[in-house]
Amino acid sequence: ATQMGPMANARRIEAMKRLTKDAVEGGARIETGGTPLDRPGFYWPPTILTGVPKEARVLHEEPFGPILTVAPFDTIEEAIDEANATDYGLAAYLFTGAADTQQKLVSGLSAGAVSVNYLKGVSADAPYGGVKQSGYGYEGGEQGVRSFQILKMVNGLGSFG
Repeated sequence: ATQMGPMANARRIEAMKRLTKDAVEGGARIETGGTPLDRPGFYWPPTILTGVPKEARVLHEEPFGPILTVAPFDTIEEAIDEANATDYGLAAYLFTGAADTQQKLVSGLSAGAVSVNYLKGVSADAPYGGVKQSGYGYEGGEQGVRSFQILKMVNGLGSFG
C-alpha cells in the first residue's frame, strides 16, 4: 500500500530542503511538493522543479531523494549535453517512441544504467553501477560478485626440493 516511502535519515530531509531552497532562490519554480511532510519520520514529497538555473546545486549534486527537475531543450544533442553536465551518472531515464531518438540517447547518455520507457528497478542478476562519481563498482550479476574477489596471479610453482 506504500506509494512513497521514507528517506534514509534526517540528513536527507535537510539535503532536500537545501537543494530545493537553492534552486528556488536562483529562479526555479516549485510545481509540486517542495516542503517536508508534517508527519513522523523522514518523508519528503515528490517534488518537481521547473526553470532551474544551470548553476543550481540540484543539477550538480545527487539528491538521493524525490526531486525531479524539468528543462526544455531544442535538440536531442542539447538534451544529452545537459544531462551529461554533471559529475554523476548513476541512472538515466527516457521516454520516447522514436527509435532514432532512443538510439541517440542510449549511446550519448553517460550513466551506469539507461532505462527506455521503463521505471522499474533492475533485476538482482543484472550488473548495476554508476559512472563518474556515482557508485563504487558494480552490484548484482557476475560483475557484482567479482567486486568481492581479490585476484592473485602465481608464477613458478614447482618442487622446493
